Amino acid sequence: MENWSPTSDNEKEFREAFLKLQNSTNDLILTPAPGEDGATGKRFLLQGRSYFALKAYVMTGKGFPTTEAMFDTQIPPECFLKLTKVDSEIHAQTKTGLVKMGSSCSEFYDKSLYRIIDAGTLAVTWSEQTLNLLKHTTNLNLYDQLMVLLDTKYRKLADRDEKWTDANSAAEFILEELIKAADKGKTEAEAIRGLLLKFRDTTQGVLPWVQTLITKYEKGPVANSGTQNKPYLAYLNEDLAKVTKQMKEDLWRSNDTYDKWITATGLAIGVGVSFGWIPIFGWVPLAFTAKNAATLRESWVTLWESYNELIKHNKDEEKLIEFVQSMVKQWDGILVKMDGAIQAVTVLVGMFQEQSECYILIKAGLSRIEAATEAGAGIRKACIENAISETITKVTELQAAGRGFIKAIINDNPDPVFGVPTPAA
Repeated sequence: MENWSPTSDNEKEFREAFLKLQNSTNDLILTPAPGEDGATGKRFLLQGRSYFALKAYVMTGKGFPTTEAMFDTQIPPECFLKLTKVDSEIHAQTKTGLVKMGSSCSEFYDKSLYRIIDAGTLAVTWSEQTLNLLKHTTNLNLYDQLMVLLDTKYRKLADRDEKWTDANSAAEFILEELIKAADKGKTEAEAIRGLLLKFRDTTQGVLPWVQTLITKYEKGPVANSGTQNKPYLAYLNEDLAKVTKQMKEDLWRSNDTYDKWITATGLAIGVGVSFGWIPIFGWVPLAFTAKNAATLRESWVTLWESYNELIKHNKDEEKLIEFVQSMVKQWDGILVKMDGAIQAVTVLVGMFQEQSECYILIKAGLSRIEAATEAGAGIRKACIENAISETITKVTELQAAGRGFIKAIINDNPDPVFGVPTPAA
């Protein structure tokens, strides 16, 4: 475009419109660094970490309880036996925080999560329609009409004939369609941004509750002597290690007592018991031949019951730890990531806005194409032809990147915790 140097304000506006048009999609395209994730093609702006982190947060949160009753079912009071001894508020605080997070994520999942994919679909469908109007539709596309209007044989106003007039009318019609498509895209992108803004506000409302839980469970310090001021996750995990050690010891003692009891009864029952496996025994009347057989059997039952009780408490605490660890992991920087997702959609809104403005300026400039020398008219035509070709190339890239985004966000890999997708790179 640098070769075209118009002098009048009308033609300067006309030139500027084409220059802006060919660059309007630039901010929506990411070019991966060499070797990044093995990627070779360009990617849609929304295919950054923010959008995928948002989806992961929602997918995790929807697995959380959404009511107090669900909380009591999924994380029963027994999970808090140790913590409530040192913190009378922790049960209620955990319930409130996780239920608030779960209910907000579930609502967004049910009503709005699909709109994340819609942002990619919007870019793809708009790109396809725009490419058709710019050049792909035979005999009725902007490129063909502009090549007629800018033909050097029409460089003088007096030479413009019916063919030029028809091309001008067709170009105006096509530009109206391009303006409509861009305006529609802007409206839909603004709606997606509105949903994200609303969800961010809801998430911001959960912040005080979650921050309290993160301080108590993960960051610390915790002001109580019962956990030696350790955050509760460290306390529970340390205690869990002790319980696991005791479980193994009780299991070993149980197996040892069982073997002694079998020896004492003179039975040859080859039942192996291993850590983590709870066998079911059908009891039958036994004729004990050894003097201490009954005592050994009673000792074995007592040890086995102790082992099973430890397993139960172990699993209760594991549920609590799993939920809290998932909350901490997905909450980490989520508001900043939401801002990133909102900013990405804002860029999409801006692109549609700029496209619409460019087409409005081009339409206005059609009737003001000025007379020029043959050389000047040739340069003008070549520059505009290049601008349209460059725009087509970039919109095609955006279409491909949008399709890649849709595929990536639908097929991102599951995380074993709650089946949560892992954010793509």
